[in-house]
Amino acid sequence: MIIFGVFTMEKYQKIYEDLMSEVDEMGIDIFGVASAQEYSEQFSYLPSPELFIPNAKSIILIGEIIEPSTMRTLLRPELANSSKLHTQNASVGSLRDINPQKYFMIEETEVIKIELTRIGRHITRKLRKLGYNAMNMPLCKRDSITHKAPFVHAPAVYLAGLGTKGLNGTMITPEFGPRFYINSIITDCPLPTGKPLEKELCTECSLCMRACPLGAIRKDGTLDIAACREYDTCSTCITVCPIGDVRPFSPKEVKEWLNSEREIWTLEDKRQSKQ
Repeated sequence: MIIFGVFTMEKYQKIYEDLMSEVDEMGIDIFGVASAQEYSEQFSYLPSPELFIPNAKSIILIGEIIEPSTMRTLLRPELANSSKLHTQNASVGSLRDINPQKYFMIEETEVIKIELTRIGRHITRKLRKLGYNAMNMPLCKRDSITHKAPFVHAPAVYLAGLGTKGLNGTMITPEFGPRFYINSIITDCPLPTGKPLEKELCTECSLCMRACPLGAIRKDGTLDIAACREYDTCSTCITVCPIGDVRPFSPKEVKEWLNSEREIWTLEDKRQSKQ
C-alpha cells in the first residue's frame, strides 16, 4: 500500500507539472491549485465547488496580466482623443459609452477573458481524457440584479497561495499586484495544492483610496460597490497599487499624478451620456 500511495502521488504530481508546463507555453502568467475541500470548509457561505463537480478535490487557477503599457493609459484619459469626458466603443459588439480611462484597456481585457476560457476548456478536456471530471468556471459572470457570481474565484486564489486581499477588495499577487484576470477549473483530480501566504501583501498605503475618483474605497476596507460598478469600475485603484514586480507606475509617479491637475470622468458625466 505504501508503494501504491507513493506511485499515486507521483502520478498526480506529474499531471500537475504537465498542466503547468502546457499553460506556460500557452502564455499563462499565473498558475496554482487550491483545495476544493478547504474552499468549502473555510468559505461555507459561498457556492461550493461540489455544486459543480461531485467529490471535487482541486481548483486549478490560471491567470493573465494586463500589460503595463495598457495600464499606463488609465491615468491619461486624454489619449482617447475625445472632446468630451466620455467616448464610444464598439469593440465588444455594441456601441456604448465607456469611461475614457478604459478605452484602450477594454480590447485587451476582452481578449484575456477569451484566452482564459479557451485554455480552461483545454485543461477540462485534458482531465476528462485522463479519466477525471472537470468544469471550467467562467470569469466575470454576475447576476445583473444581485451581482452575485455562480462561483467566487478570490478565495481559491488565497488558498492556492497566489495572493491576498487588498484594501480595494481585489486580490493582490507578489509578482503582478492586482492587475490580472483569473479563471478556475474545478476537478475531482486530487492535485498537489498550495498554501495561503503567511504575510498580507497589502501595506494599506492608501494610494488606491486617494486615487479613486469616487471616494468609493474607505479606510476600514469597506467599498461603495454600487458606485464603483456604475462608474464602469474604472480600474484606477489597481493601476496605482505599488505591489508587484511588474507594474505600470512607481509610487513616486503615482504621487506626482495625484498632485497634478487632471480631468476626471464623473458619475454625472456618465449619467448625462445616457440621456
